[in-house]
Amino acid sequence: MPPVKLKTLELLSLASACAPRLRVSPTALARLLRRKTGRSSLGRYWHGVQYLLAEGAKDIREPVLWLTTGGEVLGRNEFGEVRYLAPDQVALLAKAFADESPDELGHGVYDEAEMDKAGVYPRCWERLARTYDPLGTLRELFSYARTFLEACLEDRKGVVLFHAEEPQEFDEDEDEEIVARPQPQEPEPAMIVADSFLTGDQGRRYARANAESVASGTLLRQVDAVLNELGYGHVGDFAMSPILAGGVVRSYLSSDRTSAAFVLLSAERGVASTHFSSRLPGDALVQVSDAFLLEIKKAKFFGSTISGGTPPKLHAAFHERRRVFEKKFGPAVPLAGTVEAAAELFELWWSKITARRK
Repeated sequence: MPPVKLKTLELLSLASACAPRLRVSPTALARLLRRKTGRSSLGRYWHGVQYLLAEGAKDIREPVLWLTTGGEVLGRNEFGEVRYLAPDQVALLAKAFADESPDELGHGVYDEAEMDKAGVYPRCWERLARTYDPLGTLRELFSYARTFLEACLEDRKGVVLFHAEEPQEFDEDEDEEIVARPQPQEPEPAMIVADSFLTGDQGRRYARANAESVASGTLLRQVDAVLNELGYGHVGDFAMSPILAGGVVRSYLSSDRTSAAFVLLSAERGVASTHFSSRLPGDALVQVSDAFLLEIKKAKFFGSTISGGTPPKLHAAFHERRRVFEKKFGPAVPLAGTVEAAAELFELWWSKITARRK
């Protein structure tokens, strides 16, 4: 079978006054579907979200049913019907989303084998899980859509739902993991300069690396200077495969050794994200980042996000948040001043966000 592109579910906000024109103008409808603002997406995970919200029930009812059918049909695109939910319907769907905490979605229900057996699109959950964290990504997109629906509810807007396709192709005949087909590019420079020194959960492998393979010396000096101002010293760089293949994590340790900073670097983006992290007694973990973090209380992961935050802002928020949880769990656990210790803390984070909770 030739490579295919997986379908996504896109959501667009729409003022009620605009709906009548779309009913009679395919051109206006097509233009709307290209709009970049006022939208959200459940990606390829739309059917999984519906399945988990319905707790695996076969008899799915409104409003959760509206993720796959129902509402007013405004027209069609190449992937099927373009549907419209009026503001009153959006209110019901928003409530269904609001009633489910993102970090609890799927608890006791999520099972990749059962979802494949039930024919939940894209019907390859077990294969996806070999390389990705489907549940973590699903919950992240659910969280974004939840916020989107809340905004539509506040503005009394309707929502247009339609399918599109992912830009990457997937080969259903491959026996290996389903992975996005990369565009042809120059080979990545060799980054791993030593054998793996740590093997984490689900086969994650850590090895020493050189950040200069993906970032300029000027950029690294700038990053080091900012972290030094905050009281952090560089302890080493490492690569984590297969999840962060092609990237390097530059790690730092605070002068009192109670917290670490991780700067994720890639050739394409330079500094991709910055994280501050501390382990508390009982393997509780507090983390603040400028990348999306989904708090998982049952796993004792207390993460928060400051989108676009500078390292000083992230650091201040991190210490404020850590003080709150130290009152409950006790003071932060000191770390050894080695790259191995930093990688172990990084792996603790990944083990919490990728754990299979069934």
